[in-house]
Amino acid sequence: METENFTGPVNLESPDEHSVLRVAKKILELTGSGARIEFHPLPEDDRPRRKPDITLAREKILWAPRTNFADGLARTIEYFRQALRSRNTSPKNMRPAARGSRGAPAQKRRRGIGNFAPRAREDR
Repeated sequence: METENFTGPVNLESPDEHSVLRVAKKILELTGSGARIEFHPLPEDDRPRRKPDITLAREKILWAPRTNFADGLARTIEYFRQALRSRNTSPKNMRPAARGSRGAPAQKRRRGIGNFAPRAREDR
């Protein structure tokens, strides 16, 4: 193994390709969310396909993913559910943002995961 003199960036992703729309639909399914998927024009420099090449990771650091997409997504969703429960983010426990001069909010309010609406594009 040639890891001693190796510097990189290295892709540590799944080599499986998933469209943003597929991921968004799966998130809605697993969370039971009623959020709607919004479609927006793609940036001019957007890559139409995203299939990471993990050859370098396999060869140089002997790494390969051990969790499949569905299991990883389910575990991630459960992690955030637990994190939100432990933060006790019910509206009665949240204070309104402080007001600055002229009645404007002093700082931006943070948006919680419950406000998330995934953006996706249709596969072509």
